[in-house]
Amino acid sequence: MSFKQKLLPYCRCFGDLQIKLYDGPDLITELRLHHGNCIRWKDGPFDEQAKMTDQSREHLEAWIANHIDE
Repeated sequence: MSFKQKLLPYCRCFGDLQIKLYDGPDLITELRLHHGNCIRWKDGPFDEQAKMTDQSREHLEAWIANHIDE
């Protein structure tokens, strides 16, 4: 996943979608999708929201469509 260089101001919402990644029973990290084009990554490489590149957003949307049951 790649991001545009400029970090965005931290919004106050909880995000549109939360993805939790596990290694067995252990939670590794949480990703939250914000406003369709930003990611907040708990304990990740940045402390603010980062805007995804258009290509990363498209790949994430495709991954979500293939892996999440509604």
